Amino acid sequence: MLTQREWTAILLAGWQGNKTVGWALRIAAGAWPSERLTNDQFASIEAETNKLWPRVQGFSSKATVRYLVANKSRLASDALFDGDEKKAALLMTTPVLSRDRAQDRERARGAKRYARTRVVYARELDKMHDWATVK
Repeated sequence: MLTQREWTAILLAGWQGNKTVGWALRIAAGAWPSERLTNDQFASIEAETNKLWPRVQGFSSKATVRYLVANKSRLASDALFDGDEKKAALLMTTPVLSRDRAQDRERARGAKRYARTRVVYARELDKMHDWATVK
């Protein structure tokens, strides 16, 4: 039986080594990385890991662990890129995707509202239009 802590440790090791999801599933099954799993073994370990977070359901075994973590837990991915493994391990244990989706929806609504507004930045044109140069 695989625990959430073990699954998180496997994903952290796979993220650091830029390994595939198939590699993570083989390690979770207790097999050597070079050892091949049968379809029944693969299906059983995939069903077991789908009870844990982040789930691998819908991901190819050839996809990287970084891609899995970035899609399932964006905040954990950001923490890993910042080098904070403890924070990433905490964020990987609980699903925060629904909160991220709500924030993305709010940003999209705001972007639609101001889609027709033209914004010109100070240094976008040339030095003659820059406020520091004009004054």
